[in-house]
Amino acid sequence: MAQVKRKKKKKNRGALTFLIIIIIIAGIAFVGYNFFQVKNIVFNGCERYDQEYLTKLSGVEMGRNILMIDKKDIMAKMESDPYLDIVDISRHYPNELIIDIKERKPACVAEYHGSFFVLDGECNILGSASQEDQSKLPLVYGLKAESMQIGNPVISSEDYQIVVIENILASLGNVGITTEIAKIDVALTGDLTMYTLDGFTVKLGQNEEIENKMKTLKAVLDELRKEGLKSGTIDITSNVGASYLPSAIPDDTPLDNDTTDGTDGDSKGSETGSNEVGTSPEDTETPE
Repeated sequence: MAQVKRKKKKKNRGALTFLIIIIIIAGIAFVGYNFFQVKNIVFNGCERYDQEYLTKLSGVEMGRNILMIDKKDIMAKMESDPYLDIVDISRHYPNELIIDIKERKPACVAEYHGSFFVLDGECNILGSASQEDQSKLPLVYGLKAESMQIGNPVISSEDYQIVVIENILASLGNVGITTEIAKIDVALTGDLTMYTLDGFTVKLGQNEEIENKMKTLKAVLDELRKEGLKSGTIDITSNVGASYLPSAIPDDTPLDNDTTDGTDGDSKGSETGSNEVGTSPEDTETPE
């Protein structure tokens, strides 16, 4: 009898220990689940949309376990908006989700089969272009597009055209003259041409030293406008300086980027850092 009682006690103790372990595990799981619930989402790098829109777009519900978050699913949902490029999604334990965004910015307008689309600086199609978009952004034409689908990059029969457009748009942005350009002609990638809003034709030539050419263009435009000129052709194909051909004068007139008095034709060369703009003093004449 004594042996039977001892065996029963051992069984009871074993069952009690097992029950206690189960309760402890369940308690840890319950506390852990609640402790790691999403209580805040931080969106970095987006100015276009507010917190409410981004949270809804992400599909993440507050109170969801942060360990159960599917990053790829969140990225796919958010990038369904063409303006959003998700750079990174990270967990900040115990209850915060951080989503880093690269916002795609409108950079130009392009036409495809009679419709106009807004493109960013990497030729991703952001959406249909409104009248306001068309009035504010440069129009790229001569683009041999094979496909334009919102949310996707432009597909061109000439891949090099895309490289050229990206280079021009980046350089315009860096120099700060994007808003001064009306049209960009990329039909001939070896003979690129732009047109300003106030009536200047700008010959860029090849896709070389584009940013330096834009710096030269900015300086030349400032000078010509000071002289009251609003039309003509600016040639910056040489990578060295610029020449200006007034609309009413048949001969090329080399132009220096320093201010001239517009009467005696004398001028001085200008150099900023290592970037030389303008032509040599002896070759520079300013039209009367």
